[in-house]
Amino acid sequence: MYIAQVPRTAGGASRGHRRPFAGEARAGLERVGWQPEQYAAASLDAALKERRTHVSDDWNALVAHPAVEIIVEATGNPIAAVRACLAAFRNGKHVVMVTVEADAFCGPCSQKKPRSGRRVQPSLR
Repeated sequence: MYIAQVPRTAGGASRGHRRPFAGEARAGLERVGWQPEQYAAASLDAALKERRTHVSDDWNALVAHPAVEIIVEATGNPIAAVRACLAAFRNGKHVVMVTVEADAFCGPCSQKKPRSGRRVQPSLR
C-alpha cells in the first residue's frame, strides 16, 4: 500500500526498493501502477542521479549506502522488519516502521535503540 502512493505524493521518492526476489518487487510495482522506467535504475547511485528507483535483493547495500537517510520498513513480516530496523540503526539511518506487528511488539524498545538522534517513526494508521 505504501509504495503505491509514492509516485502520487508531492516530494515522495523511493530510490531503492528491496525484496528477497527482485522479480517479485518489479511485478508488485507494476501491479500498483509504476511504469517500468520508474524503477529501471541500474544501481542506487544511478537511481539518485536519475531520480528513479533501483530494485535489488541486497538489503545491506541499501541500508549502508551513504546517500540513503531514511528506511521505510514495509515488508509485513515482523521478524524481517525488526532485523531491518536494527540494521538501519547500525548504519545511522532513520526508520519509518510500517509493519504494524513489529511496531506494536518492538516499537517502545526500538525508540531507545538508535544512536546519534536516529529514531523509529511509527507509521500513521
